[in-house]
Amino acid sequence: MTNPSEQDLSRQSAGAAMREQIAALRQKLKQRETHVSAVEKKLHMHDQLMATVAHELRTQMGAVMNLVEILTETDLDPNQHTYAKSLKGSTTGLLRVLNDVLDHGKFESGKFELVCQNFSPRDLVDTVIETLIVPCQTKGLALRLEVDNDLPDHLYGDPLRIRQILLNLANNAVKFTERGSIDVSLSVSGLTEENQLLEIAVKDTGIGLSEDLKGQLFTPYWQADAQISSQYGGTGLGLSICRQLVKMMDGDIGYSSKMGHGSSFWFNVKCKPYQVEAECEDEEKQGLSDVLALEKQRHGHILIVEDNKTNQMLISTYLEKFGHTFEIAGGGEEALEILKTGKFDVILMDVIMTGMDGMDTTRHIRKARGYTTTIPIIALTANARTEDQQKYLNAGMDAYVSKPINAAKLFHAIDKALTEVRAVAS
Repeated sequence: MTNPSEQDLSRQSAGAAMREQIAALRQKLKQRETHVSAVEKKLHMHDQLMATVAHELRTQMGAVMNLVEILTETDLDPNQHTYAKSLKGSTTGLLRVLNDVLDHGKFESGKFELVCQNFSPRDLVDTVIETLIVPCQTKGLALRLEVDNDLPDHLYGDPLRIRQILLNLANNAVKFTERGSIDVSLSVSGLTEENQLLEIAVKDTGIGLSEDLKGQLFTPYWQADAQISSQYGGTGLGLSICRQLVKMMDGDIGYSSKMGHGSSFWFNVKCKPYQVEAECEDEEKQGLSDVLALEKQRHGHILIVEDNKTNQMLISTYLEKFGHTFEIAGGGEEALEILKTGKFDVILMDVIMTGMDGMDTTRHIRKARGYTTTIPIIALTANARTEDQQKYLNAGMDAYVSKPINAAKLFHAIDKALTEVRAVAS
Protein backbone atom coordinates (compact mmCIF):
# COMPACT_ATOMS: atom_id res chain seq x y z
CA MET A 1 0.00 0.00 0.00
CA THR A 2 1.56 3.24 -1.14
CA ASN A 3 1.47 6.44 0.88
CA PRO A 4 -0.15 9.42 -0.77
CA SER A 5 2.33 11.83 -2.22
CA GLU A 6 2.60 15.46 -1.12
CA GLN A 7 1.05 16.44 -4.45
CA ASP A 8 -1.98 14.24 -3.78
CA LEU A 9 -2.34 15.66 -0.29
CA SER A 10 -2.11 19.17 -1.70
CA ARG A 11 -4.87 18.41 -4.22
CA GLN A 12 -7.10 16.95 -1.51
CA SER A 13 -6.52 19.98 0.69
CA ALA A 14 -7.26 22.37 -2.18
CA GLY A 15 -10.40 20.45 -3.07
CA ALA A 16 -11.64 20.55 0.53
CA ALA A 17 -10.96 24.28 0.72
CA MET A 18 -12.82 24.86 -2.55
CA ARG A 19 -15.79 22.83 -1.33
CA GLU A 20 -15.87 24.93 1.84
CA GLN A 21 -15.77 28.15 -0.22
CA ILE A 22 -18.59 26.91 -2.47
CA ALA A 23 -20.65 25.95 0.59
CA ALA A 24 -20.00 29.38 2.12
CA LEU A 25 -20.97 31.12 -1.11
CA ARG A 26 -24.14 29.07 -1.35
CA GLN A 27 -24.98 29.99 2.23
CA LYS A 28 -24.39 33.70 1.51
CA LEU A 29 -26.48 33.46 -1.67
CA LYS A 30 -29.29 31.80 0.26
CA GLN A 31 -29.11 34.50 2.94
CA ARG A 32 -29.16 37.21 0.27
CA GLU A 33 -32.15 35.61 -1.46
CA THR A 34 -33.92 35.45 1.90
CA HIS A 35 -33.09 39.12 2.51
CA VAL A 36 -34.27 40.15 -0.96
CA SER A 37 -37.48 38.18 -0.47
CA ALA A 38 -38.08 39.90 2.87
CA VAL A 39 -37.46 43.34 1.33
CA GLU A 40 -39.80 42.58 -1.57
CA LYS A 41 -42.45 41.42 0.89
CA LYS A 42 -42.09 44.63 2.89
CA LEU A 43 -42.31 46.73 -0.28
CA HIS A 44 -45.44 44.84 -1.32
CA MET A 45 -46.97 45.39 2.12
CA HIS A 46 -46.01 49.09 1.89
CA ASP A 47 -47.67 49.39 -1.52
CA GLN A 48 -50.80 47.69 -0.20
CA LEU A 49 -50.86 50.00 2.82
CA MET A 50 -50.44 53.11 0.64
CA ALA A 51 -53.18 51.92 -1.71
CA THR A 52 -55.53 51.31 1.22
CA VAL A 53 -54.73 54.66 2.86
CA ALA A 54 -55.12 56.46 -0.47
CA HIS A 55 -58.46 54.75 -1.07
CA GLU A 56 -59.81 55.61 2.38
CA LEU A 57 -58.61 59.22 2.33
CA ARG A 58 -59.85 59.90 -1.19
CA THR A 59 -63.16 58.18 -0.44
CA GLN A 60 -63.84 60.31 2.63
CA MET A 61 -62.56 63.54 1.09
CA GLY A 62 -64.42 62.82 -2.14
CA ALA A 63 -67.66 62.36 -0.24
CA VAL A 64 -67.23 65.73 1.47
CA MET A 65 -66.46 67.48 -1.84
CA ASN A 66 -69.41 65.89 -3.62
CA LEU A 67 -71.83 66.68 -0.80
CA VAL A 68 -70.67 70.31 -0.83
CA GLU A 69 -71.29 70.40 -4.59
CA ILE A 70 -74.81 69.06 -4.05
CA LEU A 71 -75.31 71.59 -1.25
CA THR A 72 -74.43 74.51 -3.53
CA GLU A 73 -77.20 73.39 -5.91
CA THR A 74 -79.86 73.80 -3.18
CA ASP A 75 -81.64 76.98 -2.06
CA LEU A 76 -79.14 78.77 0.17
CA ASP A 77 -79.16 82.32 1.45
CA PRO A 78 -76.14 84.50 0.48
CA ASN A 79 -74.23 83.78 3.70
CA GLN A 80 -74.79 80.04 3.46
CA HIS A 81 -73.67 80.07 -0.17
CA THR A 82 -70.48 81.89 0.84
CA TYR A 83 -69.82 79.33 3.58
CA ALA A 84 -70.41 76.46 1.14
CA LYS A 85 -68.00 77.96 -1.41
CA SER A 86 -65.36 78.44 1.30
CA LEU A 87 -65.84 74.85 2.44
CA LYS A 88 -65.47 73.65 -1.14
CA GLY A 89 -62.25 75.64 -1.51
CA SER A 90 -60.85 74.20 1.73
CA THR A 91 -61.66 70.60 0.79
CA THR A 92 -60.15 71.14 -2.66
CA GLY A 93 -56.98 72.44 -1.02
CA LEU A 94 -56.84 69.48 1.35
CA LEU A 95 -57.30 67.04 -1.53
CA ARG A 96 -54.49 68.83 -3.39
CA VAL A 97 -52.13 68.25 -0.43
CA LEU A 98 -53.17 64.60 -0.26
CA ASN A 99 -52.59 64.13 -3.98
CA ASP A 100 -49.14 65.75 -3.71
CA VAL A 101 -48.09 63.24 -1.06
CA LEU A 102 -49.50 60.28 -3.00
CA ASP A 103 -48.00 61.45 -6.30
CA HIS A 104 -44.59 61.80 -4.66
CA GLY A 105 -44.90 58.21 -3.43
CA LYS A 106 -45.74 57.04 -6.96
CA PHE A 107 -42.68 58.77 -8.37
CA GLU A 108 -40.43 57.19 -5.76
CA SER A 109 -41.80 53.71 -6.49
CA GLY A 110 -41.66 54.21 -10.27
CA LYS A 111 -45.40 53.62 -10.68
CA PHE A 112 -46.48 56.98 -12.04
CA GLU A 113 -48.18 56.98 -15.46
CA LEU A 114 -49.39 59.64 -17.86
CA VAL A 115 -52.87 59.40 -19.38
CA CYS A 116 -52.92 61.09 -22.79
CA GLN A 117 -55.98 62.27 -24.70
CA ASN A 118 -57.17 65.10 -26.93
CA PHE A 119 -57.70 68.37 -25.08
CA SER A 120 -58.20 72.08 -25.64
CA PRO A 121 -55.23 74.03 -24.19
CA ARG A 122 -57.34 77.21 -24.04
CA ASP A 123 -60.14 75.46 -22.13
CA LEU A 124 -57.58 73.89 -19.81
CA VAL A 125 -56.11 77.28 -18.90
CA ASP A 126 -59.58 78.83 -18.61
CA THR A 127 -60.57 76.27 -15.96
CA VAL A 128 -57.51 77.25 -13.92
CA ILE A 129 -58.21 80.98 -14.39
CA GLU A 130 -61.75 80.40 -13.08
CA THR A 131 -60.36 78.99 -9.83
CA LEU A 132 -58.19 82.11 -9.39
CA ILE A 133 -60.92 84.73 -9.86
CA VAL A 134 -62.31 84.68 -6.32
CA PRO A 135 -58.91 84.50 -4.51
CA CYS A 136 -57.60 87.35 -6.68
CA GLN A 137 -60.70 89.46 -6.08
CA THR A 138 -60.41 88.83 -2.34
CA LYS A 139 -56.83 90.14 -2.35
CA GLY A 140 -57.53 92.90 -4.85
CA LEU A 141 -55.13 91.42 -7.42
CA ALA A 142 -55.43 92.01 -11.17
CA LEU A 143 -55.68 88.74 -13.11
CA ARG A 144 -54.71 88.73 -16.79
CA LEU A 145 -54.44 86.04 -19.46
CA GLU A 146 -52.45 86.33 -22.70
CA VAL A 147 -53.00 83.70 -25.40
CA ASP A 148 -50.90 83.22 -28.53
CA ASN A 149 -52.97 83.72 -31.71
CA ASP A 150 -51.32 80.62 -33.21
CA LEU A 151 -52.48 78.37 -30.39
CA PRO A 152 -54.23 75.30 -31.90
CA ASP A 153 -57.77 74.43 -30.80
CA HIS A 154 -56.71 70.96 -29.69
CA LEU A 155 -53.57 69.03 -28.76
CA TYR A 156 -52.90 65.48 -27.61
CA GLY A 157 -51.27 64.99 -24.20
CA ASP A 158 -52.09 64.56 -20.51
CA PRO A 159 -54.39 67.52 -19.71
CA LEU A 160 -54.89 66.49 -16.08
CA ARG A 161 -51.16 66.68 -15.32
CA ILE A 162 -50.59 69.84 -17.37
CA ARG A 163 -53.45 71.45 -15.43
CA GLN A 164 -51.93 70.17 -12.18
CA ILE A 165 -48.63 71.90 -12.95
CA LEU A 166 -50.29 75.18 -13.95
CA LEU A 167 -52.63 75.08 -10.96
CA ASN A 168 -49.67 74.61 -8.62
CA LEU A 169 -47.74 77.55 -10.11
CA ALA A 170 -50.84 79.76 -10.22
CA ASN A 171 -51.87 78.98 -6.65
CA ASN A 172 -48.33 79.73 -5.47
CA ALA A 173 -48.46 83.06 -7.31
CA VAL A 174 -51.70 84.06 -5.59
CA LYS A 175 -50.51 82.71 -2.23
CA PHE A 176 -47.30 84.75 -2.20
CA THR A 177 -48.72 87.97 -3.71
CA GLU A 178 -50.47 90.53 -1.50
CA ARG A 179 -50.79 93.38 -4.03
CA GLY A 180 -50.33 93.90 -7.75
CA SER A 181 -51.16 91.34 -10.41
CA ILE A 182 -51.03 87.75 -11.67
CA ASP A 183 -50.31 87.26 -15.39
CA VAL A 184 -50.72 83.93 -17.17
CA SER A 185 -49.48 83.44 -20.74
CA LEU A 186 -50.07 80.54 -23.12
CA SER A 187 -48.27 79.81 -26.39
CA VAL A 188 -47.11 76.98 -28.61
CA SER A 189 -44.15 76.47 -30.92
CA GLY A 190 -43.92 73.77 -33.58
CA LEU A 191 -41.05 71.34 -33.30
CA THR A 192 -42.04 68.81 -35.94
CA GLU A 193 -45.22 67.59 -37.55
CA GLU A 194 -45.48 65.04 -34.75
CA ASN A 195 -44.63 67.24 -31.73
CA GLN A 196 -45.54 70.72 -30.58
CA LEU A 197 -44.16 72.52 -27.54
CA LEU A 198 -46.86 73.92 -25.27
CA GLU A 199 -45.46 76.79 -23.20
CA ILE A 200 -47.16 78.30 -20.14
CA ALA A 201 -45.88 81.03 -17.81
CA VAL A 202 -47.19 82.55 -14.57
CA LYS A 203 -45.85 85.95 -13.47
CA ASP A 204 -46.63 87.66 -10.15
CA THR A 205 -45.68 90.77 -8.19
CA GLY A 206 -45.27 88.91 -4.91
CA ILE A 207 -42.55 88.50 -2.30
CA GLY A 208 -40.03 87.01 -4.75
CA LEU A 209 -37.07 84.72 -4.06
CA SER A 210 -33.39 85.32 -3.41
CA GLU A 211 -30.72 83.97 -5.77
CA ASP A 212 -29.21 81.60 -3.20
CA LEU A 213 -32.43 79.55 -3.20
CA LYS A 214 -32.22 78.69 -6.89
CA GLY A 215 -30.68 75.24 -6.47
CA GLN A 216 -33.12 74.12 -3.77
CA LEU A 217 -36.50 75.28 -5.03
CA PHE A 218 -37.46 72.03 -6.79
CA THR A 219 -36.21 69.76 -3.98
CA PRO A 220 -38.84 67.56 -2.26
CA TYR A 221 -40.16 68.84 1.10
CA TRP A 222 -38.20 72.11 0.77
CA GLN A 223 -39.69 75.49 1.61
CA ALA A 224 -37.93 78.86 1.85
CA ASP A 225 -38.03 78.96 5.64
CA ALA A 226 -40.10 77.91 8.65
CA GLN A 227 -41.87 81.27 8.85
CA ILE A 228 -43.10 81.02 5.26
CA SER A 229 -44.14 77.41 5.83
CA SER A 230 -46.13 78.42 8.91
CA GLN A 231 -47.69 81.47 7.25
CA TYR A 232 -48.58 80.01 3.87
CA GLY A 233 -48.84 76.24 4.48
CA GLY A 234 -48.14 73.48 1.99
CA THR A 235 -46.08 70.28 1.92
CA GLY A 236 -43.04 71.48 -0.01
CA LEU A 237 -43.75 68.80 -2.61
CA GLY A 238 -45.61 70.81 -5.24
CA LEU A 239 -42.69 72.16 -7.27
CA SER A 240 -40.79 68.88 -7.00
CA ILE A 241 -43.77 67.05 -8.47
CA CYS A 242 -44.13 69.71 -11.17
CA ARG A 243 -40.53 69.17 -12.25
CA GLN A 244 -40.97 65.39 -12.40
CA LEU A 245 -44.20 65.72 -14.39
CA VAL A 246 -42.55 68.11 -16.84
CA LYS A 247 -39.65 65.70 -17.34
CA MET A 248 -42.08 62.85 -18.03
CA MET A 249 -43.58 65.00 -20.79
CA ASP A 250 -40.13 65.76 -22.30
CA GLY A 251 -40.27 69.39 -21.20
CA ASP A 252 -38.50 71.86 -18.96
CA ILE A 253 -39.43 74.12 -16.03
CA GLY A 254 -37.73 77.17 -14.56
CA TYR A 255 -38.16 80.62 -13.04
CA SER A 256 -36.72 84.07 -12.61
CA SER A 257 -37.24 86.09 -9.46
CA LYS A 258 -36.03 89.03 -7.43
CA MET A 259 -36.59 89.39 -3.72
CA GLY A 260 -39.42 91.85 -3.11
CA HIS A 261 -40.22 92.24 -6.81
CA GLY A 262 -42.11 89.08 -7.72
CA SER A 263 -41.43 85.90 -9.68
CA SER A 264 -42.05 84.43 -13.11
CA PHE A 265 -42.40 80.65 -13.35
CA TRP A 266 -42.62 78.90 -16.71
CA PHE A 267 -42.78 75.38 -18.08
CA ASN A 268 -43.10 73.68 -21.45
CA VAL A 269 -44.19 70.17 -22.41
CA LYS A 270 -44.22 68.25 -25.66
CA CYS A 271 -47.66 67.49 -27.06
CA LYS A 272 -48.81 65.84 -30.26
CA PRO A 273 -51.32 67.32 -32.72
CA TYR A 274 -54.98 66.38 -32.39
CA GLN A 275 -55.48 62.60 -32.67
CA VAL A 276 -58.69 61.69 -34.53
CA GLU A 277 -58.67 58.10 -33.25
CA ALA A 278 -58.45 59.31 -29.64
CA GLU A 279 -61.56 61.50 -29.81
CA CYS A 280 -63.63 61.22 -26.66
CA GLU A 281 -66.28 63.13 -24.71
CA ASP A 282 -65.07 66.04 -22.64
CA GLU A 283 -66.58 65.21 -19.25
CA GLU A 284 -63.87 66.54 -16.94
CA LYS A 285 -65.10 70.13 -16.89
CA GLN A 286 -68.80 69.28 -16.54
CA GLY A 287 -70.33 69.85 -13.13
CA LEU A 288 -73.56 68.66 -11.59
CA SER A 289 -75.52 71.61 -12.98
CA ASP A 290 -74.22 70.83 -16.51
CA VAL A 291 -75.36 67.22 -16.25
CA LEU A 292 -78.79 68.17 -14.93
CA ALA A 293 -79.22 70.45 -17.95
CA LEU A 294 -78.75 67.53 -20.36
CA GLU A 295 -81.77 65.89 -21.95
CA LYS A 296 -82.06 62.51 -20.26
CA GLN A 297 -83.76 59.86 -22.40
CA ARG A 298 -82.56 56.67 -20.70
CA HIS A 299 -83.66 55.83 -17.15
CA GLY A 300 -82.86 52.60 -15.36
CA HIS A 301 -83.21 50.65 -12.13
CA ILE A 302 -79.79 50.54 -10.48
CA LEU A 303 -78.28 48.54 -7.63
CA ILE A 304 -75.80 50.48 -5.46
CA VAL A 305 -73.34 48.18 -3.67
CA GLU A 306 -71.55 50.38 -1.13
CA ASP A 307 -70.76 49.88 2.56
CA ASN A 308 -70.12 53.54 3.39
CA LYS A 309 -73.29 55.32 4.57
CA THR A 310 -72.15 58.74 3.37
CA ASN A 311 -71.34 57.42 -0.10
CA GLN A 312 -74.70 55.64 -0.19
CA MET A 313 -76.42 58.97 0.41
CA LEU A 314 -74.20 60.76 -2.11
CA ILE A 315 -74.67 58.24 -4.95
CA SER A 316 -78.41 57.88 -4.32
CA THR A 317 -78.78 61.68 -4.43
CA TYR A 318 -77.02 61.76 -7.81
CA LEU A 319 -79.19 58.94 -9.16
CA GLU A 320 -82.36 60.69 -8.04
CA LYS A 321 -81.27 63.84 -9.84
CA PHE A 322 -80.43 61.78 -12.95
CA GLY A 323 -83.96 60.30 -12.91
CA HIS A 324 -83.02 56.71 -12.04
CA THR A 325 -84.60 54.40 -9.49
CA PHE A 326 -82.36 52.35 -7.23
CA GLU A 327 -81.85 50.00 -4.30
CA ILE A 328 -78.92 49.90 -1.90
CA ALA A 329 -76.90 46.90 -0.73
CA GLY A 330 -74.58 47.52 2.21
CA GLY A 331 -72.07 44.90 1.09
CA GLY A 332 -71.31 42.05 -1.30
CA GLU A 333 -73.28 39.37 0.53
CA GLU A 334 -76.39 41.57 0.70
CA ALA A 335 -76.05 42.38 -3.01
CA LEU A 336 -76.06 38.67 -3.94
CA GLU A 337 -79.24 38.14 -1.91
CA ILE A 338 -81.00 41.14 -3.51
CA LEU A 339 -80.05 39.93 -7.01
CA LYS A 340 -81.80 36.60 -6.40
CA THR A 341 -85.19 38.32 -6.54
CA GLY A 342 -84.58 41.82 -7.93
CA LYS A 343 -83.93 42.83 -11.53
CA PHE A 344 -81.61 45.73 -12.32
CA ASP A 345 -80.26 47.46 -15.41
CA VAL A 346 -76.87 48.46 -13.95
CA ILE A 347 -74.83 47.72 -10.80
CA LEU A 348 -72.60 50.36 -9.20
CA MET A 349 -69.98 48.36 -7.26
CA ASP A 350 -67.63 49.76 -4.63
CA VAL A 351 -64.32 47.90 -4.94
CA ILE A 352 -63.02 47.94 -1.36
CA MET A 353 -65.65 46.85 1.18
CA THR A 354 -65.63 45.02 4.48
CA GLY A 355 -66.47 41.35 4.12
CA MET A 356 -66.81 40.35 0.48
CA ASP A 357 -65.10 43.00 -1.63
CA GLY A 358 -66.28 44.32 -4.98
CA MET A 359 -64.20 42.04 -7.18
CA ASP A 360 -65.24 38.86 -5.32
CA THR A 361 -68.88 39.98 -5.45
CA THR A 362 -68.56 40.57 -9.20
CA ARG A 363 -67.07 37.08 -9.73
CA HIS A 364 -70.01 35.52 -7.85
CA ILE A 365 -72.48 37.55 -9.91
CA ARG A 366 -70.87 36.46 -13.19
CA LYS A 367 -70.92 32.78 -12.15
CA ALA A 368 -74.62 32.84 -11.30
CA ARG A 369 -77.16 31.79 -13.88
CA GLY A 370 -79.58 34.19 -15.50
CA TYR A 371 -79.43 37.82 -16.59
CA THR A 372 -76.74 38.76 -14.03
CA THR A 373 -74.05 37.16 -16.19
CA THR A 374 -74.30 40.12 -18.58
CA ILE A 375 -75.60 42.98 -16.42
CA PRO A 376 -73.24 46.00 -16.66
CA ILE A 377 -71.14 46.43 -13.51
CA ILE A 378 -69.41 49.79 -12.97
CA ALA A 379 -66.61 49.87 -10.40
CA LEU A 380 -66.43 52.78 -7.97
CA THR A 381 -62.87 53.16 -6.76
CA ALA A 382 -60.17 55.52 -5.55
CA ASN A 383 -57.57 53.14 -7.05
CA ALA A 384 -57.55 53.99 -10.75
CA ARG A 385 -54.05 52.91 -11.79
CA THR A 386 -53.70 50.99 -15.05
CA GLU A 387 -52.91 47.73 -13.28
CA ASP A 388 -55.94 48.21 -11.00
CA GLN A 389 -58.22 48.85 -13.98
CA GLN A 390 -57.13 45.57 -15.56
CA LYS A 391 -57.90 43.71 -12.32
CA TYR A 392 -61.45 45.08 -12.36
CA LEU A 393 -61.95 44.02 -15.98
CA ASN A 394 -60.52 40.56 -15.28
CA ALA A 395 -62.96 40.17 -12.37
CA GLY A 396 -65.87 40.79 -14.75
CA MET A 397 -66.52 44.50 -14.33
CA ASP A 398 -67.32 46.54 -17.44
CA ALA A 399 -66.15 50.05 -16.55
CA TYR A 400 -65.07 52.19 -13.61
CA VAL A 401 -65.64 55.64 -12.16
CA SER A 402 -62.82 56.96 -9.99
CA LYS A 403 -63.29 58.63 -6.61
CA PRO A 404 -63.85 61.43 -5.80
CA ILE A 405 -66.89 60.77 -7.98
CA ASN A 406 -67.40 63.28 -10.76
CA ALA A 407 -71.15 63.72 -11.41
CA ALA A 408 -70.66 63.96 -15.17
CA LYS A 409 -68.49 60.84 -15.35
CA LEU A 410 -70.99 58.86 -13.30
CA PHE A 411 -73.87 60.07 -15.47
CA HIS A 412 -72.10 59.21 -18.74
CA ALA A 413 -70.90 55.82 -17.48
CA ILE A 414 -74.46 54.83 -16.52
CA ASP A 415 -75.89 56.30 -19.72
CA LYS A 416 -73.40 54.35 -21.84
CA ALA A 417 -74.20 51.12 -19.99
CA LEU A 418 -77.96 51.64 -20.44
CA THR A 419 -77.45 52.39 -24.15
CA GLU A 420 -75.57 49.12 -24.63
CA VAL A 421 -78.18 47.15 -22.66
CA ARG A 422 -81.03 48.55 -24.75
CA ALA A 423 -79.10 47.91 -27.97
CA VAL A 424 -78.59 44.24 -27.06
CA ALA A 425 -82.23 43.88 -26.02
CA SER A 426 -83.50 45.27 -29.32
